[in-house]
Amino acid sequence: FKIFFFYFQVLRVVVPQMLIIILLIAYVLFGSAMFVILDDNLAKENFTDIILFSFTTIATIGYGNITPSTPWAQLFCIAFSIFGIPMTLLTLANLGKYLTKSYWMALEMRWRPCENAKMPLPTIIILFLITFAFGSILFYQKGRGFSMDDVYFSIISFATVGFGDKFPTADDPLRLIAMVCYLVWGMILMTTTFSIVSSYLRTLRGARDVHVWFGGKSMKVSKLLEIVAAELNVSLRNTERF
Repeated sequence: FKIFFFYFQVLRVVVPQMLIIILLIAYVLFGSAMFVILDDNLAKENFTDIILFSFTTIATIGYGNITPSTPWAQLFCIAFSIFGIPMTLLTLANLGKYLTKSYWMALEMRWRPCENAKMPLPTIIILFLITFAFGSILFYQKGRGFSMDDVYFSIISFATVGFGDKFPTADDPLRLIAMVCYLVWGMILMTTTFSIVSSYLRTLRGARDVHVWFGGKSMKVSKLLEIVAAELNVSLRNTERF
């Protein structure tokens, strides 16, 4: 019975997320077909590149190497982005949440250090290194290894900056799938990293209210800073950064 209940819980979590992913894939394919219909210039491109363009549009990367050129295609791009961007962000947020949950489950931890436990930063760094190792295969060219340009492109893409000086291509369906998976995974890692850094910054900002043991009694860090400032004749304004 426990095994049945476990699988039921897993399905209850996985099935809704899979439906969202399937809906997102269908939405990207629909958008790609519409771009080809509405824009003759886009119709000349490989359809796999159009699919990649549609995905990077609603992923807010926007490399700029492919753009709609007709008024109807541009109007559709606006509507496509309005509905597609929230859908993509929701999917990435959910996948990031499940990644963190899966990490703690893999460690067989029945409890978490806090209600919204974050993945440790060293683990994120290791995952990034593994991701770059996969990227070295994805970007491999004969006589050329994985370079700093590839790391630069990856980080800029994962952070959804997309300067456009470097952009991916999808010459065939297999490379398209690999590239989309690479970008999605990287954006999930980057979102998780931002969440961890943000939590660290919030912790530092609240350091003034942390109690420490000093001079045989407990006091707040803010009070300790006042004492130190008075002893050193330093303005309290210089301690506000804490």
